[in-house]
Amino acid sequence: MDDEQVKAEMLALSLVFDHLYQEGLTWYQTSDEAGVAFYTQRLKATYPRVDRRKITGMQWTKRDKFPSRHIAFLQPPARETAPVLALWCRWDFDKDPYDCGFYIGMWSKVFDEHGFVGYRFETPGEGDQHNYFHCQPCRNMGDQDFPEDMAVAMSELVPTFALHATNSVELALNIVFSIRGALGLAKFRKELFENRTAANSAVLREGFARLLGLSITAEAA
Repeated sequence: MDDEQVKAEMLALSLVFDHLYQEGLTWYQTSDEAGVAFYTQRLKATYPRVDRRKITGMQWTKRDKFPSRHIAFLQPPARETAPVLALWCRWDFDKDPYDCGFYIGMWSKVFDEHGFVGYRFETPGEGDQHNYFHCQPCRNMGDQDFPEDMAVAMSELVPTFALHATNSVELALNIVFSIRGALGLAKFRKELFENRTAANSAVLREGFARLLGLSITAEAA
């Protein structure tokens, strides 16, 4: 892949994930929701917060990952009960084609007990089975040696969802789309583009347009 395209994607990823990181940190520091208390009491020792520099440094580091079980908070959906929504990332732009995996996991209370569901958003894999941008369920936050104790029993292979993405940035935007819907993604774009560097990013403008073009709601376009 063209080196300039890789640099553009790495910069865009750092901008998207840093904005999400700051949103999630604000939720953690200012919210009185039950999910914050649940994280502090049950998860904090096992899942510490990732250093923000790991995210902002994505634009400079072609191959890296978050430390094992170090997470970034994401702003959780309001309709869940006592939720904690988290992100873990790995990326390798030295490979051709490059290899990225962005994991989201959510702890929430169902029938008075907390459970965990996770999904990994990945670039096309080698071979014929998953050679497209896709999302699969998972029972860990990026480290298979440490499955989450509260994970719901489910397959980590089926179903595999094909994603509307052509690059790593659109893969990341699919995460926002899957959590917030089209109107939420449009709001995220508006807020992100208050940053002039983000607003001037062609790969970000094209990525938002591609995903929001799927919506039948005119306000989201």
